[in-house]
Amino acid sequence: MAILFCFLSCQADQSDQFQGSYAFIAFHQKKENAYQPHPWMQNGTGRLTYDGRGGMSLHMQPPHYQDTSLTKELFDQQYNIQTHSNYVYTGTYTFTKDSLFHHKITHSNPKYAKGSSPKAYKIKGDTLLLYSTIAQKEYRITWLKTKQKR
Repeated sequence: MAILFCFLSCQADQSDQFQGSYAFIAFHQKKENAYQPHPWMQNGTGRLTYDGRGGMSLHMQPPHYQDTSLTKELFDQQYNIQTHSNYVYTGTYTFTKDSLFHHKITHSNPKYAKGSSPKAYKIKGDTLLLYSTIAQKEYRITWLKTKQKR
């Protein structure tokens, strides 16, 4: 019984390092051995949520996204889709001591649904840093854990 309790409490403690909701802070690209601001989602908003039981979701919006028209024709005229699109996915997550894996079930771009994306991570207090390599370029996304209102 004591071994089962230890196993369950150790699992809960591990999940707690990610459990919660995070606000998007910044997106950086590594250039010349330093991370520099990247224009993707600059001044945008985002939310990353881990439920502590293996479920997760991510939603990022460019600035003023909520002010755009819902018709594709007007949207295309007003914004460059490539750099100003809504970015959303849901899925599950697993992790090791060095890596976090987002296993996507749904994605705003169907091409990326049902895929996994490995990320290195660092947790510094309430700050979560996620590191990814996309198209042979290194990126870092900074997230800040939000306080739950009761």
